[in-house]
Amino acid sequence: MNLTIERMREIVDGAPEWAVCWNAHMGMYTNGFIRCSSDIHLKDIRAALADHDRTDDVSDIRNHIAPTTIVTDLHVNEALKLNGLG
Repeated sequence: MNLTIERMREIVDGAPEWAVCWNAHMGMYTNGFIRCSSDIHLKDIRAALADHDRTDDVSDIRNHIAPTTIVTDLHVNEALKLNGLG
């Protein structure tokens, strides 16, 4: 199961103190005593979040657009010519 970063944060933030795992199939917290194949350890989710926060350099698109970038509106015919379709 693929979890979004936002969902992972919700899972970790909403975890009760006794919870060790989160069951992705049933969508509930477990104590980890009886392991299930769809259990995800909360420590693994926390580690993934920490890794994401440490390595995520593209969350803010302003970091990747140069201040000198010019955005122009092209007429449909001009766009077709530029793309070799017109």
